[in-house]
Amino acid sequence: MSKEKYAGSFVRKIVKFSSGLREVSQCLMPTLDRSEPRAPKEKESTDRQFRKNVDKAAKNLYYKLMENFRPGDYNLVFTYKPEDNIDEERARGIIKRFTRLYRDYCRNVHKCKAKYIYNTEVGRKSGRAHHHIILRNYRNIEDIEELWRRAGGGSVQYRGESKLWSNYDWYGLAEYIVGIKDGVYPDREKWESGRRRYVCSKGLRMPEIEYKRMKWWGPPKAPKGWEIVPGLLRDGQDEERGCLFRKFLLRRLI
Repeated sequence: MSKEKYAGSFVRKIVKFSSGLREVSQCLMPTLDRSEPRAPKEKESTDRQFRKNVDKAAKNLYYKLMENFRPGDYNLVFTYKPEDNIDEERARGIIKRFTRLYRDYCRNVHKCKAKYIYNTEVGRKSGRAHHHIILRNYRNIEDIEELWRRAGGGSVQYRGESKLWSNYDWYGLAEYIVGIKDGVYPDREKWESGRRRYVCSKGLRMPEIEYKRMKWWGPPKAPKGWEIVPGLLRDGQDEERGCLFRKFLLRRLI
């Protein structure tokens, strides 16, 4: 690959999170500066368009997680007693009752607005309704358990590792919440039924995104005063456009 052939065909996307983290995506687009007209775009299959929509939802959720939460915040599962036979519709009502209680609790006890993201799903094997929920960690798991019981729920599945992990590798969690399980996409008809895949508290922010053109794509390098977060360097090829890409996460050195 020569610099002359691909000069100017690189795009860098920088996602700036308020925590000071920066997600950098460098993409090689060989057709970006070619003068010949593009070939007619083939109509995408319904299944491929569906997967693109799910991937976009996962990416947007990942950005919300990164912008509004921190390592150590709660990543919990709310369950119900088996004998209560809570179906999905009833479960949606109970989790809404919890969020009302939780908003009042955060306002009165912690003097802040509640931040949360949750989904409602039914286990494939157990058939039981449950919720995956992300909450800020105020070292208040006992209070959360009490609010969940008051709302009509059962137990809170909580272990020492039930927190957002410190390496910020949260994209898989975002995929799981929107319905991608072990690389398997959710049922299309159910996903496109109009129901919300997940629910967020009001006021969650999205990060600032900046695009730049690049003349050449060299090895990943952190600017002075920054470092690449270990384990989060990704190389691959974009399925939609066929372009090569590289992604990594930067954080400031203390």
